[in-house]
Amino acid sequence: MAIALLGLLCWAGQYAILQVLFHGAPWLGSRDGLIAATWNSALVTFWIRMLMVLPFMIVIGQGLYPPLLQEMQGVVRDRDPLAWISLAASGLFFFLAQFLLYGAIATSSATPAVALFLIYPALNQFLGWSLFNQPLSQSRLLATLPLALGLLLVVWSAGGGRMAGLASGLCFAFYLMLSAVNGRRMNPMTLTVLQFGLAWLCSMPALWVLPRTAPLNDPGYVIACIGLGLAGVLAQLLGLASRRRLGAGLNAMVQGGLPLAVGLICLFVSDEVLPLGQVLGVLLVVGGAIALGAERLFRGA
Repeated sequence: MAIALLGLLCWAGQYAILQVLFHGAPWLGSRDGLIAATWNSALVTFWIRMLMVLPFMIVIGQGLYPPLLQEMQGVVRDRDPLAWISLAASGLFFFLAQFLLYGAIATSSATPAVALFLIYPALNQFLGWSLFNQPLSQSRLLATLPLALGLLLVVWSAGGGRMAGLASGLCFAFYLMLSAVNGRRMNPMTLTVLQFGLAWLCSMPALWVLPRTAPLNDPGYVIACIGLGLAGVLAQLLGLASRRRLGAGLNAMVQGGLPLAVGLICLFVSDEVLPLGQVLGVLLVVGGAIALGAERLFRGA
């Protein structure tokens, strides 16, 4: 459980860093962010983050799973076009999910954006039912109700970034579905490294806007990006370990608390204060996500 909670804090820490990057913090002496809160900035920051994460993931992944590079070479040499399409699509959806979430945080703030992103557990249920004929039990539908109500409250009370937050959750649901398919033929560590590499390639258009967008001569921005990368590596590695040790259901319950963790961290590091409607919405989203994880745990999935 400690590994799952630490992983949750790392995920939440990433989004708190983004909140400070885009919207500033009182302890920085300014409420202006370290980078303009625009979609170009979101793309560039994601590109820099992945540039830092990839080498760490390859080195650490090779240490934890020695056949990593050999397995990656085998995937590259695979001549099955459907396998390639499935892998490439999973990398694309991972990029879209993260880029849209970064953009939602830039154009609104971290806590409501992450709460809207958490639509993905409910969408996973729908995709499983519509594409794989997985039954939708009454308990699943009941667990989805508070999540749906919370999302409506957040959408109603949030400013910009609402559609981007919801779209990021939709893309993440497709990413998880394709990851389950690809995970049948390769180790999770190999799959994660390949997906990260593909997501970084998808973010290459950042190079066109990098010179006029990123303040690379600002030490604060560079340090924040390094922290973003390190938190990303730790979150991913701890997430893989948590799913292996706790199982998908209990791990999903812990991850359901992500918006609450983001909100509490941002309250202290960036003085982010939410209106009452968003607070209630976030709490309902967290309750619904935890309930969906609990339902998954009790049915043994």
